[in-house]
Amino acid sequence: MARPSILVGVDFSEPAARALVEARTMARALDADVQVVHVAPAIGVYGGEPAGGGWLAANELAVEDLEVRCGTPWVELARHASEHRSRLIVVGSHGGRGYQPVSLGSTALRLTLAATRPVVVVGQRVTAASRPGSALAHR
Repeated sequence: MARPSILVGVDFSEPAARALVEARTMARALDADVQVVHVAPAIGVYGGEPAGGGWLAANELAVEDLEVRCGTPWVELARHASEHRSRLIVVGSHGGRGYQPVSLGSTALRLTLAATRPVVVVGQRVTAASRPGSALAHR
């Protein structure tokens, strides 16, 4: 029987790096494999891995560890998870658009609605001191 897998969607950003860390932590706890997927916007367009593998190396990945799919990120990640029977999907959120009270970006929001697998969205960790209006923020 194949080991369960956790799918982590990456876009070579800091939020994606945080998602990868969380996916690895969950994979150890669940005795699962981690599948790393990047979705490029179109065939023949590699969507952004800057500096010749710098992000991959910084996150202890080789090019062979990365699967690249083409299309719309939330659609392709949901599809990949279903096709490969991933146990869950982990993504980082930039929180740039979408539902602002929880800083959920539009791709993460759409993925949570479309996926047939549980989705874990990893955002920035906010401490009480960094919240606007916090008494600690004014010290």
